[in-house]
Amino acid sequence: VAHFGAVEYTSSAGLRVLLSTLKEARQRGGDLRISDIRPNVRQVLELSGFTSILKCFADVDSAVASFANMSGSK
Repeated sequence: VAHFGAVEYTSSAGLRVLLSTLKEARQRGGDLRISDIRPNVRQVLELSGFTSILKCFADVDSAVASFANMSGSK
């Protein structure tokens, strides 16, 4: 889970890091969740299409709890 509460800005370089982290996590049988996304960062994620591939949550607890649903999926 990546807590984005203090992230005020992201560039294309930041998006590339998110994408590579997501790909690596999935290759290893895991996933990446992000939480507490500020509105301006969420807008960048939405405009770039990242909200369709990343799982976004309002808070860390919700993001962590979402991993429990993965246990039977593979």
